Amino acid sequence: MQAFRRKSVISLRVAATGIALSLMLALLLVTLSCGYGTSSDGDSGPITVSGNQAAISCKNTSFNPANIVVNKGTTVTWTNDDSFDHTIVADDKSFDSGNLSKGKSFSHEFDQVGTFSYHCSIHSSMKGKITVQ
Repeated sequence: MQAFRRKSVISLRVAATGIALSLMLALLLVTLSCGYGTSSDGDSGPITVSGNQAAISCKNTSFNPANIVVNKGTTVTWTNDDSFDHTIVADDKSFDSGNLSKGKSFSHEFDQVGTFSYHCSIHSSMKGKITVQ
């Protein structure tokens, strides 16, 4: 009887471990499919861009990358890689792309040091940040 209990306990532990691993894998897949690291809210870690040109894609209703650090004088170009319109609007209204249809781009030169948050006025979840140093 004691051997049966021991086997039952081991079986329960194996099953619990399998369930825990399955849940962790499912969470990882959901996180990756939601674009972790390419956050549309600008809260992902910043990517430092060297040179005087930077590119941001509007894809899957998010900015990629959403948070970048550039040097003063850098021109940032956003390209709409989605099949529907987006806008690029500075929170302080210092730039506004108007509607960008699929394949269209908008560029802005950052000639002032500071942090510039922006968003898509069509899709409120799309947010990004440019830090100029």
